[in-house]
Amino acid sequence: GPKLLWKAEGVGAGYSSFSILSGRLYTMGSVGADEKLHAFELATGKLLWSVKLGDHFKSGRGGGPRGTPTLVDGLVYTLGTSGWLGCYKAADGAEVWKFSILERFGSKNINWGLAESVLIEGNLLICGPGGEDSTVVALDRKTGETVWKSEGLSDRAGYASAVAATIEGKRQIIHFNHRSAVGVSAADGGTLWRYTRVNNGIANCATPVVVGEHVFLTSDYGAGCALLNLNYIPKKDGNEWLKLDFVDAKWASGKAPVGYGESAIGEKEGTIVGEGLMGKPLLFRRTFAVAQELIDSKAAFKLSVASDNSATVWINGQEVDKEDVDHEPLYWNRTVEVAAEILKKEGNLIAVRVNNNSGSSDAFLDLQLDAEGAPAPVIAASSDGWKYTVGAVTSGAAKQVYSNKDLQNHHGGVIYLDGKIYGHSGGNSTLRHKFVCMDFKTGKVLWENDCFTMRSCSSPVIAGDVIMGTCGSGGGGNYLVAVTPAKGKVKEVYRLKKAIAYVPTPLIRNDLMFIFSDKIDVASCYQASTGKMMWQKRVDAVFWGSPICVEDRIYIVSRDGTVLVLAAIDEYKELARIDLGAPSRSTPCISGGRMYIRTYDSAKESGRLLSIGGKKR
Repeated sequence: GPKLLWKAEGVGAGYSSFSILSGRLYTMGSVGADEKLHAFELATGKLLWSVKLGDHFKSGRGGGPRGTPTLVDGLVYTLGTSGWLGCYKAADGAEVWKFSILERFGSKNINWGLAESVLIEGNLLICGPGGEDSTVVALDRKTGETVWKSEGLSDRAGYASAVAATIEGKRQIIHFNHRSAVGVSAADGGTLWRYTRVNNGIANCATPVVVGEHVFLTSDYGAGCALLNLNYIPKKDGNEWLKLDFVDAKWASGKAPVGYGESAIGEKEGTIVGEGLMGKPLLFRRTFAVAQELIDSKAAFKLSVASDNSATVWINGQEVDKEDVDHEPLYWNRTVEVAAEILKKEGNLIAVRVNNNSGSSDAFLDLQLDAEGAPAPVIAASSDGWKYTVGAVTSGAAKQVYSNKDLQNHHGGVIYLDGKIYGHSGGNSTLRHKFVCMDFKTGKVLWENDCFTMRSCSSPVIAGDVIMGTCGSGGGGNYLVAVTPAKGKVKEVYRLKKAIAYVPTPLIRNDLMFIFSDKIDVASCYQASTGKMMWQKRVDAVFWGSPICVEDRIYIVSRDGTVLVLAAIDEYKELARIDLGAPSRSTPCISGGRMYIRTYDSAKESGRLLSIGGKKR
């Protein structure tokens, strides 16, 4: 089997992966009080140079850098978890430029630390600091000077990295941040569109999936998913939230609440409360129109409401929703039916009072009014930042094709294949857990299976017509379900419960499926199409990372730092066992016939880098 070629101490703590070019490996790690960028010689593991990026970031979920270095034209670009952005010469680590994006753009670090890997677009470096007018920024990658900022966009940073796409010959940057997904012009940073419906306000992690002129977005905590058409010319409809000087007509019943944006009128005091809204109700309203054909058809109208405080909603003077209990926001807290009879073609008025009983200094509200059969919401609004503001759910040159809660993915990501989206849903919400296959263009659920009763952290895997997924918990009870679609319905092919992993993703090789448990020291092999067990073996190791396969060999790193190498065949054949000398949580990286692994000792906040593979070169 493969041998340990070299090991290098001092790589430090962190989750940064590797960038490899011209016989060198670049990665980041925290050593002592510093976050550092390292360059190693591939052949020997010799540390060629190491430079300080910024201060070490500590977190209960593990400290150290999250992003990966970007290599272009002999330069290395890094964004550390504590916000230091820099450019260094790949040859010797000499600093070309460096600064704190938090300081330059007036932003704050996020809960689990900045995790973005920067995007190089021609001579521009793109990243998302999340400051005032700086949701997305572009820098001259050679000098570090600011070229443009996303004026008018001030959403906080998220955990996903930016992607670039060309739509109708124009290049745009797509970024999923803390409060929205946005598209800005690569040329000048001008806002092309902004979309808030799938933001969960906690941790938007999934990278946007761009296919043609469409982008697919998803997040969990009840938010859902959406598809946007990025080749859309918007029309002004005037459906903005009304300002304070708007004159109300008499209401048919009840007291008409009034208010607007960040500054709202307290119902009792009649004063502008703005950010000093502790204990005071917030009051909002706006007009909207309804297509006459929807009214005539007596379509079913449904109002979805999300708020972290008790709230009352009126439409045209009729109370349509009221909740008296405060709670944490969840998309969506509740959905109510709205009678078509109370709606009219023009001049409808929706008004909302959020009671803010808890005396919080911030509040959250999102509304959406949908009509059965309508391709887009009749009215939609969303909160923005920590201030109580409301704006259109989609603005600019993007049009919502669909939005639903049928797929809410947070862990593991989704798979796009042959016009379909596959994913696990409900991992971080109180909603049911399920396996979903959707038509990418329409959002129609082609099939779903309520097969999961617990969170799903792994990625789905596909073998022919069979799709497999796992669910579980840190306390056990993990299981795998294999399903196959048949004439629009989904059929469960088999279910496996013994020694199934919670976090590691199963590996498919030909018609074999290999599973490595993160609960007990067992590895298993099944026939992927039938679920027939081929072998199951105690291997004296428990695994957190996922396995990889190279030339019919399976490599997986155990939690205590042992690389297990198996033949990818229908009988258990152990080829090698390599001791890394320290715990590891990572999935290996393969390049040039060699494997590269980093270890991480959380107690010591330290790590090392190792190379495994063929002959030394």
